[in-house]
Amino acid sequence: MARPGALRCAALALSLAAAWSSECVDEHTECPGWAADGECRRNGAWMRTHCVRSCGGCDPLAVRAALLGEGAYSVHVGRLQNPTGRSHRRDYHPLHAAARCNATRACLGFSMQTARRAGASPYGVEVARVEFGFAPSGAAVNETLGWVSFLKRGGGGGGGGWAEAQTAAYHLRAAELLLEEGARGARGAVAHADAALAAGGAAASAYLLRGRAQLRLGGGAAAAADAAAGLAAREGDEACGALRRVAEAYADAMEAGAALEARRQWADAAERYGAAAAAVEGEGEPAALLRALCRAQLKARRYGEAAGWCGRAAEASPADVDVLLRHVDARWANGEEHAALQLLKAALVRLRRHDRVEEVRDKALELEDLIKSRRKVDYYQHLGVPRSASAAEIKKAYHALAMKWHPDRAAGDEVGKHEEMFKKISAAYEILGDKDLRSRYDAGEDVEAVLFSQGQQAAHDEL
Repeated sequence: MARPGALRCAALALSLAAAWSSECVDEHTECPGWAADGECRRNGAWMRTHCVRSCGGCDPLAVRAALLGEGAYSVHVGRLQNPTGRSHRRDYHPLHAAARCNATRACLGFSMQTARRAGASPYGVEVARVEFGFAPSGAAVNETLGWVSFLKRGGGGGGGGWAEAQTAAYHLRAAELLLEEGARGARGAVAHADAALAAGGAAASAYLLRGRAQLRLGGGAAAAADAAAGLAAREGDEACGALRRVAEAYADAMEAGAALEARRQWADAAERYGAAAAAVEGEGEPAALLRALCRAQLKARRYGEAAGWCGRAAEASPADVDVLLRHVDARWANGEEHAALQLLKAALVRLRRHDRVEEVRDKALELEDLIKSRRKVDYYQHLGVPRSASAAEIKKAYHALAMKWHPDRAAGDEVGKHEEMFKKISAAYEILGDKDLRSRYDAGEDVEAVLFSQGQQAAHDEL
C-alpha cells in the first residue's frame, strides 16, 4: 500500500467527502506503523481522518491538542450563527470535521451537536451532527447547551497553555449557562466546574460556580467549603465571601429546622426553614428546602402557606409522589377540594409509568368520593370556619352564631328564619364539636346516619 503522503492530495481534493465513522478505529492495518514514523505530525489531515486511534483520536486530551494546537482554533459553547450548506447528520469524529475545515481555506469553523451529558468534554468522539461555517461576514456563535463550536484563528499564536485555558473557559461558560436553568441544571454545573478545575484554569471562578450549584442542590456545607476554596485561590474575592456567608446561614437554619422537626415542633421548624429560604433568596430554592417547608407548614396546620410551598416543591420535583400527596393534602385542607383532585388527575397522566401510580389513583378515587359526599351538607360553612379550624375556634364560632340566631332574639316574621338558622348551627356543632364525629365527617362518612343510629339505639334502651 502506498504511504499516506502519496494519498494526501487526492483525499483533500475530495474534501474528505467519504462517510467517516465516529467509531474510534483505524481504517488501515498500517496505521500504527505510520504513526510511529511521525506521519500524524507530517500528514495530520489524512492521518487524523483515517488513522484515528493511532493518532490519539480516542483520547480527549490528544484530540484537544490536535484541534486547538497552539492557537489554531478557539472553542465555544454553542452553535454557529449562520452555518453554510447542509448539516451532516451522520456521526463525525471531531478530527474528521477539523480535517474537512482545514482542507478548505474559506471554512471559518464548525459546530458539533453532542450528547448533553453533565461535564462532557468538548473533544469527545460521540457527535450527532456537524455544521460548517463559510459566511463571508465572519463566524459568530449562538450560545446553546448541547453544541460546541470551533473557530479558526488564522495565524495561530496561542502560545503555551492555550488549549488548557480554552478548555477551562469552555467549561466555566457551560456551568454558567446551566446555573441559569435553576436547580434543574445544578448537577451539570457541578460537573462542568469540576472539569474547569481539572483543566487548571480560573480556580476561584470554578469554585464559585460549583459552590452556587451545590447550594441549589441543598448542600449548604459543600457550598460553604467551595466558597472557602475560592477565597483561598483568590484572596478577598467578594463573590466567594458573599456565597460563604449565605451558605453558612442556610446550613445553620436547615440544621435547626431539622432538629425542631425531630421534636415535632412543626411551627418552629417552619420558621427556621423560612429563615433558610430568606438566606438563599436570589440564589435559587433548593428542592430539599422546598420539601422541608411543605412538610413543616402542613404539619403545623398552616394550610395556605403549605399549599404554596408544596406547589413549588412539586414543580421542582415533579416525579416525587410524596411531595405530590402533601400538595394534594394541603390544597384539600385549605378548602381547594377540586384543585386537589385536578392535581391527582394530571399526575396520573404524567406518572403513568411510575411504580406508585396505583397509590395516586386510589387517592384520586378517595377524593372523588369525598367531594360527592360533601355536596350534601357543609357543616364548616354553616359555622363560617375553615376546615383547618381548631376545636376552640369551632366552639367560639358556634357560641357567637348561637347568640346571634337564637329564636328568643327574634320577633314577628323573623322568628321562623332564626329557628331555621339555629337548627343548622346546632346540627353543625353537634358534628364538628365532637372529635370522633368530626374525624368521621372529614373522612367522608355519613355522620347523619351515625347520629340517627345512635338515636334509635337510645330510644330502644329506654323501652
